[in-house]
Amino acid sequence: MHKILPPLHEIFQKILQEHPETVSWKGQNINNSGLFCAAAADMADALLQDCEKDGFIPALRQAVYDEKLEPNSFIFIGALYALAAARMMERGDAAFAQRLAEEAIAYSQFDIFAQNIVLKANHALDPATRSFEDTEAWLKTRFCMFPFTMLETTTSGEFYRCCPSYVPMPIGTMDAPDLQSVLNSPAAQAIRESILDGSFKYCSKLQCPVIGSRSLMSREEGLAKLAELGEYPEEVTFSHDASCNLSCPSCRTHRVVIPKDEQDKFDSLSERLLVPLMNHAKRISICGSGDPFASIHFRNLLINYCKNASEKARKLALQTNGVLLDRKAWDAVGLDGHVKEILISIDAATEETYAVVRRDGNFKRLHENLRFLSDMRRAGAFDIFTTRFVVQQINFREMPEFVRQGKALGVDCIQFSQLRNWGTFSPEDYAGQSITAREHPEHQAFLDMLKDPIFDDPIVWLGNIDNFRVRAA
Repeated sequence: MHKILPPLHEIFQKILQEHPETVSWKGQNINNSGLFCAAAADMADALLQDCEKDGFIPALRQAVYDEKLEPNSFIFIGALYALAAARMMERGDAAFAQRLAEEAIAYSQFDIFAQNIVLKANHALDPATRSFEDTEAWLKTRFCMFPFTMLETTTSGEFYRCCPSYVPMPIGTMDAPDLQSVLNSPAAQAIRESILDGSFKYCSKLQCPVIGSRSLMSREEGLAKLAELGEYPEEVTFSHDASCNLSCPSCRTHRVVIPKDEQDKFDSLSERLLVPLMNHAKRISICGSGDPFASIHFRNLLINYCKNASEKARKLALQTNGVLLDRKAWDAVGLDGHVKEILISIDAATEETYAVVRRDGNFKRLHENLRFLSDMRRAGAFDIFTTRFVVQQINFREMPEFVRQGKALGVDCIQFSQLRNWGTFSPEDYAGQSITAREHPEHQAFLDMLKDPIFDDPIVWLGNIDNFRVRAA
């Protein structure tokens, strides 16, 4: 194994130099190891031959560390697992291929190539699941408007035309001279073309909730809507400030408050970039990176918007953990008449679990605020009340109770989604929490739990969990 790694590393570095667009999320992940796997295909067997299955995964990881193969050693390991996974699928060993592909994703969570192997292996191991080929055929008949209507900022200072978890290709940076150069960049055009030709090749078929739940509009409807689009994005999501009052293990290792110089930089962009985007948008989502009420920058942006908006159009979609969103915060920001939707991320139905998954949170205060928001929703102060739950080993058994609690609050939607590794878990810890992985010792219990008819309720949206319920049915 040690002999084969240096030449593989040379191939990997060459691919990154030739295709810099494959590196995403601050250069810490690769979004398509397929280019490397194709270039290194003839070396795959030599990589695999030294170890038995049970020892291969840790042995490969240790060998890369021993060889001190820099730069990009972390994502190189992920690409090696993807290479091995692809070879095992060719050999017909879907079970081992899936294990290897899951390991690849633990290192490079945005890797579309490794994600596709997981889907193919899932179907090979359990034909009751949708096949990858069936999904691709279905996508040929569908259309997604997000790459044409949406723009998201990120903590890396980059723009994306969809959530970077679902389309992990940046299209430009926030310091670009003008917005149109970003919206029409080569990357932006390539993403749009992949929707127009029906390939969806930059999209995550594993993670995207609208693909997973089969809720995309028809191709004919989407093409008709293109003629109605204006110059600016209809939906903007601001996720560039990571400040938050919590330090949830699924998201970060410690509480984050951005430094003053970074806050000043974002504030300086407000007038030139952010406010025009807000004024032209039909929906403004803040924020997917932290909490809007813990961020000085986002609070100021919201206060200024609510104060100066030409009309009280309900355009704001506030994504928050809910701990700081009480009547006092609502009034201080001046939210009356401006809020369309409130989305509360909770991830637990019990105080004990909440204390772990929502580190630094306050369960009692959260539920006081949930009752306040429930009353506001019933009074018509905003239009959509959503609660969210990231499914993992520690909390999956609380999913039915979470639905019951949401119904008692009168929420409009209850969303579930798979756990992601945002660099906060070691690959080993991530494997221990990733209940959706077939190799997880409690995976079957997860599938059995999904048989509960409570998930048939129309307000429940399983998103990228939906595929697993098909298996459980």
